Amino acid sequence: FRFCTTTTLPTPPTDPTGKRARERARSMELSDLPDGALAVVLDHVARGPDGISDVARASCVNRHFHAMALDRQRRMRTLDVRSLGRRARHAVPHIARRCTSLRRVFCDRTNITDECVTALLTTSALTLERLSLADCRHLRDLHGARERAEDESPESPRPFGRLRELDISGSSWSPRALIALLRGARDSLTALNLASTHVSRGSVRRGDDFGEVARAVLGCARLRRLNLGAPVDFVVPCLTLKVFAPSAADAEGPATDAEDGAETARGVAKPGGASANVFSSLEELGFRSNAAVNDDVLFRIAAKCVNLVRIDVRGTAISRQGIEAFVESAPCASKLNSLLLGGCDSLDDDALRRVARNCRALVELDLSMHALVGVLGIEALAEGCPTLRRLRISRNARVTAEALARLASRSALETLGAVRCARAGEAALRRNLGRFAGSCRVDVVGDDFAWTASDVG
Repeated sequence: FRFCTTTTLPTPPTDPTGKRARERARSMELSDLPDGALAVVLDHVARGPDGISDVARASCVNRHFHAMALDRQRRMRTLDVRSLGRRARHAVPHIARRCTSLRRVFCDRTNITDECVTALLTTSALTLERLSLADCRHLRDLHGARERAEDESPESPRPFGRLRELDISGSSWSPRALIALLRGARDSLTALNLASTHVSRGSVRRGDDFGEVARAVLGCARLRRLNLGAPVDFVVPCLTLKVFAPSAADAEGPATDAEDGAETARGVAKPGGASANVFSSLEELGFRSNAAVNDDVLFRIAAKCVNLVRIDVRGTAISRQGIEAFVESAPCASKLNSLLLGGCDSLDDDALRRVARNCRALVELDLSMHALVGVLGIEALAEGCPTLRRLRISRNARVTAEALARLASRSALETLGAVRCARAGEAALRRNLGRFAGSCRVDVVGDDFAWTASDVG
C-alpha cells in the first residue's frame, strides 16, 4: 500500500496536437490499403462523369493499381465514351481490347469511326445488348465486323445474338453492315432507331431499293419500337415503303423450299411469313417528317400493327380522311396512348370527336398547326379521353382559354402547350389559371414541334 501511494507510475505519452497521427498518415501509401478498399475506390472512380478516363489514369499509379484497373475494365459491362468527345476515336480501340464483355455501349455524338465500332463489335459480339451510335458524323459504313459464315456450325453462338436495342439515328451505314447486325439480332432485337440516317457514298448499287434491308428488318420477330422518321435523303423513305409494302409477299414471287431454307439459315425473313410476327409485336412507330408516309401506308399500318400503342406521324402527308379511317378501323385504336399528329392535315371538330370516341386511352396528343380544331373538338376530348395528360395545340384561332380550362379541370392534364393561339394566349390563360387542375404546366412560348416525350428508340 505504501508503495502504491508513494510511487509515481509512468503515464503513456500524449499527443494533444495529433502530430504523430499526421506523420503516420503522411507515411501511408496506396499499397498499404487492402485490395477490397482499392476495389471500392476504383468502382467509385468508374461511376464518375469521366469514369473510363479516370480508371485509365488510376492504372498509371503503380503496378498493383495497373493490374486492378485492368481487371476492373475486363469486368465492365457498360461503356460510355460520350464524355471523351474528340478523344473517343483514339481511346475506343484500346478500350475495346480490354473490355471484352460489354453489354451496353454509348458513343453518341463522338468522333468514332468504323474501325472503332468494328473493334467494339469484334470483342463484345456475344454479350452486347444495347448499342447507341446516334449522331456519329464520322461513321461511313458503320462497321466491318465479320458475319457468321454459312458453313459455320449452327450450334456456335451467333454474333450479336443478344442485341436488344440499336440506335444509329443521325449516322451513316452501309446495307451490308446493317444487315449483318439485324440478321445476328433477329431473335433478340426489340428497338431499332434509323431516324435521320443515310447511306454512305459508294455503298448503294444502281437500282438498289433497300429490299434486302427491309427483309432483314422484317426478320426481327420481337421488334417493338421502330423509328423511321426525320429523313435527310431518300434512304429512310425508300426503306419505309419496302417495310410497309402493300403486297410484299406477292412482289417477291413464290419461293422454293430450298430458297426458303437458305433465307432462314441466313436470318432473312420472307415477307408475309415471319414478318407477320414483326407487325403484331410492334408497339411504337415513329415517322416524323417522313414524306413517304401517306394514307395508304397508314391504312396498312392499321391492318397489320394490331398492338400499336404509340405512333408519331408529325409532318407527314397523311390527310384528315386518313386519320379518320385509321381511328375508325384500326384494331389498335382503343389501345393507343400516344398520337402525335402535329403538322398533318388539320383535323376539324368532327374528326377530333371521332378520335376521342375511338381512342379513349390517349395519354398524349399533339395537334400542333391544326387550325380547324375548335371549342367543340376540345369538349369532345374532355368527354372521351379522361386519361389525357399531355396536349399540344398551336397556331390556332378557334380554341379558347375557357375551353382548355374546362378540359384541364375534367381530365388528368399535366402539360398543356398552347403556342400562338389567338384566343388562348398567355393573358387569357392567366385569367383562367385558377380553373386549371392541380399541377398542370402551361407552355405558351415553345416550339411548334417540340414535345415533352422522347422520340421512339
